[in-house]
Amino acid sequence: MFAESEHPGYIQADTAVTWYMLPVPIVRSSLEASPSAHQHALSQLAAVASSARHRFVDVAVRSSGSRLARWLVVSSDVGVALKIPRPQDRLAQQLGMSRVTLNRALHRLAAQRVIEFNGSSVVILDEEGLRDLADL
Repeated sequence: MFAESEHPGYIQADTAVTWYMLPVPIVRSSLEASPSAHQHALSQLAAVASSARHRFVDVAVRSSGSRLARWLVVSSDVGVALKIPRPQDRLAQQLGMSRVTLNRALHRLAAQRVIEFNGSSVVILDEEGLRDLADL
């Protein structure tokens, strides 16, 4: 479950985090001593793996417009302005695209009249149309 090695693991966080490095033998013995901790660790690893698999499928299969449409549907309400996170690079990276591609996708959705985009906020105009584009 845990690899013993000298190199650090890398993870991307959207918020500030604090990391503590624990020796592998201590973690292993703690997990073996507590079945509930062991189960919790396994469920967390399964959730991370599932999320990574879904993200990989999204990036590999869905267009940038479809990924953006899905994010918009999940993140906002019809008629309510949604602030686009600044800088746009973070959202673009989260959706598996460049900032330029994200901006182009926003403008395409606006041209299709499913959203209204003014540079820093988005308002959904046609939720059904956006859901169709998002494959939801």
